[in-house]
This record gives sequence, C-alpha cells and structure tokens, in this order.
Amino acid sequence: MNDRPSESGYVYIARHGETEWNKIKRYQGFLDSPLTPKGEWQAGVVGRFLKNKNISAIFSSPLGRCLMTSAQVSEALGLSVEVLPALREMDFGRFQGRYQKDVKNHPFFEQRVGRKLHVKFPGGESYHDVYERIRSNVLDIHSIVGEENIVIIGHESVNRIVRAIITGIPLEEAVKNKQPNNMIVRCQFGSSTETMAQVATSKFPLDQPDIDKTMRNK
Repeated sequence: MNDRPSESGYVYIARHGETEWNKIKRYQGFLDSPLTPKGEWQAGVVGRFLKNKNISAIFSSPLGRCLMTSAQVSEALGLSVEVLPALREMDFGRFQGRYQKDVKNHPFFEQRVGRKLHVKFPGGESYHDVYERIRSNVLDIHSIVGEENIVIIGHESVNRIVRAIITGIPLEEAVKNKQPNNMIVRCQFGSSTETMAQVATSKFPLDQPDIDKTMRNK
C-alpha cells in the first residue's frame, strides 16, 4: 500500500510518558492509567526538545496519558492541542487491564506469528483495523498543515501505523517498529526516511533538563 502524498514539513511523532501500567507491564489499550513521576518528567523533556523546532500544531490522542503529555508540550510551545479521537490506542480487547505475564501463553500469540498485521487481539483490533481507523485522519493532517512542522502525540501501537501512512513503508514492516516512551520520531509525508531522537535518557530524577538533541537516521 502506498499512501505517500507529496513531501511536507516535519512531523514529530511522540509517545506519551511512562504510565503506572507501563511500569508494571499491564495492557492499557482503550483503558488508561496516570503518568508516573518519571513519565511526567519525560513529557516535560519532550516539550523542551520541541521548543525550537518551529512547530505550528499539536495533535493528540484523547486518552488521558496522551493528554497529560500533550499538556506539557502545549505549555512549552505556547500552542493549543487538537484532540483526534482516531489516534486512541489499539483496542487490546480482553487483554486490556491484564498483566502481560498472565496472557503470554495465550494461543493468540502463536496465531499471529507471520500474520501480525491482520490477526486481531481477542475481542479487539488488529493492526490493519487501526490502519483503516486512522488513515483518513492522518492524510487530513497533511492537507491541513501542508509544509508546516507539527507534533503528533500518541501510543506505540498506533504510532507504528501513523509512521507507515506518512512514510509509505509497508505495514508489515511498520508493525515491528519500537518506540519507547522517551523516543521522538521525525518524518515527512512523501519521504521514507525516519530520524530518531532519544530524550530523557539519564537516570530519573534529575535537577536539570535532560535532552539529547542528536537525531539519528533509522
């Protein structure tokens, strides 16, 4: 599938800061848990990292962990946040609220070996479902912002598909991508190149901002 339109300004894709359920490896999906103190710190560092990037718009998932993150980015950039319901996390179905260790032997994981894009979480979504859900919204963002630089604040699973729609990389490859809570991905509509930045890399807590300004190509 090739969704790449003409080239644009930069799209900075961030993940929400660490949450209480991230910390204890519990599935969230459509459910929510608050940011940890470390996650709040990560969100603040993301805002400071983006401060001098000439950002013109912030788009966010409606889930609380992203709204808490986007609030700090909004304050740093002096911009309002546009909430897009389509950017909510993948629906993990019956796994939501459960600890990863308690479902690791579920047949689902064997069923989706080599078929990760299309096999749905039990009672939930597949990555292809997410693609169908968000595709038009992501392309609408491009038509709205044109050559401006923007920020999207979302979730690891959904961000995989957002990145694929923007860059045109195959969905089958996109679902393998990782994005820790402190990673920012920079890409452009119409270009397959992605650049990564790790922020908030020092041991928490710190007395001063911790920003790694070096972005590396994937």
